Amino acid sequence: MENKLQISMASYVALVSALITAIGMGVYAVYQFYSHPGHTVTGLILEHGWHVIVLGTLTYLVSYLLFHFQIKKPISALWLKCYALTKGYEGNSDVTSNIKEIQDIADAIDMLKTQLDKHKDSINKQKRGDANEIKEEEK
Repeated sequence: MENKLQISMASYVALVSALITAIGMGVYAVYQFYSHPGHTVTGLILEHGWHVIVLGTLTYLVSYLLFHFQIKKPISALWLKCYALTKGYEGNSDVTSNIKEIQDIADAIDMLKTQLDKHKDSINKQKRGDANEIKEEEK
């Protein structure tokens, strides 16, 4: 895997939202420049510059916080649950989310764990059988 810059989904969406807000404000400033001939370019930049900064910052912060708590945290919890399963952790780690897709993934992991628990004995027998076959081949 290449080492390339990775940013969180929360940061990406928040940054794009802030950028769209800034572009929208810039387009509005151009419209206002042509529709109100008395405005100067410098005046419009000063008048709309703080709007762009405030709205962009607000959009970024709100978007980031929403994505962080609604998407990133549940996905991180799902990753930890999967990691725990690979290490043999048997306990239940309920992950719930009001985001349908995240809840679907959590439910799928729970189904997988249930199926693994049902077939654990046969899997262990197969492992022991395979190990015995390997030992016999070594003799």
